[in-house]
Amino acid sequence: MPLAASAPEVASGLPTEPRRSLDTRLIPRQYSGDRYDEKLFSATEPGPGRRLIPTMDPLTHIVAGGAAGQAVRRWFPGKAIVPFAVLAAWIPDIDNFISADPEFYLLHHRGLTHSFAGGLVLAGFLAGIFWAWKRKQGWGFGRLFLFAYACVLLHIFLDWINNYGTQVFAPFSDYRAALGSVFIIDPLLTGTLLVLFACSLKAGLPRKPVFGAAAVGVLLAYPLLNFAIKSSVERTVAAELEEAGIAHQSVAASPDAFAPFRWKIIVSAGDQYLMNAYRVFAGDWRPDFQAHRRPDPAELRRLGEEESFFATWKWFSDYIAVEENTRNGNRRLMFSDLRFESLHPWARRLRPDDRPPPFSLEAELDPDGNLLNWQYHGPSIGSRMD
Repeated sequence: MPLAASAPEVASGLPTEPRRSLDTRLIPRQYSGDRYDEKLFSATEPGPGRRLIPTMDPLTHIVAGGAAGQAVRRWFPGKAIVPFAVLAAWIPDIDNFISADPEFYLLHHRGLTHSFAGGLVLAGFLAGIFWAWKRKQGWGFGRLFLFAYACVLLHIFLDWINNYGTQVFAPFSDYRAALGSVFIIDPLLTGTLLVLFACSLKAGLPRKPVFGAAAVGVLLAYPLLNFAIKSSVERTVAAELEEAGIAHQSVAASPDAFAPFRWKIIVSAGDQYLMNAYRVFAGDWRPDFQAHRRPDPAELRRLGEEESFFATWKWFSDYIAVEENTRNGNRRLMFSDLRFESLHPWARRLRPDDRPPPFSLEAELDPDGNLLNWQYHGPSIGSRMD
């Protein structure tokens, strides 16, 4: 059963007599080592590796490219512009196949191939190949290059709108840009694009660009509408917290499954994060939160100095929470990033309780704080360090 705690026991700075009750609970999946993979791999003798799965819905990229290709049919004779656009809109994800090493994946997925500079190289490469094939049909290299780059930028845009983070300025900066307004798989957006793309395939040549342009317009407008909803939700929750007398430093609305109708609220409150679901049309939201302890920054920094993967993971993560237990005199820590915790009941059923959260990192420390063993659980759940 979740443990109830009074407000002062949950987060530093909370008032002793809040004007509204605050039902805070420990994270529902208590970390006891025997509920996860019992064997943590040695920090010096890592276990077998597995390739990680891609972290973005490829169907949306493919359909977006197809729609863009239909939108420009009048400027490129023949049908080949559509598969060209599909390829250009997908090709930044070629970095999924570069390496199965999880640390390399965290560092470089959505890195150079997803940047403005790297996109120029990819667009030039694709344009050169197709220009050599289609130049006799009037496909000019300059026009083809500009369109290819536009499709690459469309891919970058689709990755930017969720909360994973994209290194758009690589290789000059490792800053991870994220709008955080669309969930990583959005049936409403993808479904609408599919319908408009299907209509473009059925329509006659004069109307194909109309449906293609409409799909691209939806693709650009939908995330911005979601961002407006996200901002409104954040303001509403902040006002509710003020009314309840709950001290906090910041409020973030992160897209959950079926956003923009459902959002995950992450409140920074002292040494804890408070997390709750928000349904836009429910009308009955109350500040009843799960409490997640934030780790000691100095300890996490020290682990990063001892093992580089911890430093990489810390750079990658945003809302870091930690669970802890003790076994055989050793501390066992489970670090997780609340961005990848879904509060939607359907999404939670997809992951059994005995599975660790996606993108989580386990560590075992001896009584002196030395790192003995560690294990990483990537997006494929249970992925292990090479």
